[in-house]
Amino acid sequence: GKHFPVKNHPDYPALQLLCTILGGYFGSRLMSNLREDKGYTYSIQSSPVSFVHEGVLLVFSEVKADKTSEAIKEIFHEMNRLCEELIPEKELKNVQNYLLGRILEDFDGPFSRAHNFAGLHEFNLGYEYYDRLIRTIKTTTPGQLRDLAQRYISPGSMICVVAGTEEK
Repeated sequence: GKHFPVKNHPDYPALQLLCTILGGYFGSRLMSNLREDKGYTYSIQSSPVSFVHEGVLLVFSEVKADKTSEAIKEIFHEMNRLCEELIPEKELKNVQNYLLGRILEDFDGPFSRAHNFAGLHEFNLGYEYYDRLIRTIKTTTPGQLRDLAQRYISPGSMICVVAGTEEK
């Protein structure tokens, strides 16, 4: 992981889209590579986490001890791909639809709405934040996402922490 922009940063909505492509849903690149293709883990995620004054990007998983090095290599490989290649339109469209559906789900019921409005207050954001988020999800281009990946998720900028037994 690494230090990362918080929810009120102008790049945050597009970064949320980028992090979802990397590892924020079941069809993500990390899940497809490390779970579906390689069988290194049951679950892997990338997630931006915002606190009031500081944010972090986390990529986390439980990996078989004897596959730790390979898993880290594949995580960095997927980050490099996002930094170097344009995301195919079909993949981008799938993630855009997923995130737009998640926004609807996030407002389903009074407690969900209250939680989201409290988040707006916590980060000193107005109600227009959700208009900007939806607009950004719908209009961000593969080129813009590649530029953001180069700026924010290049493997060389990450701090890698391994907890547990690492097989040699």
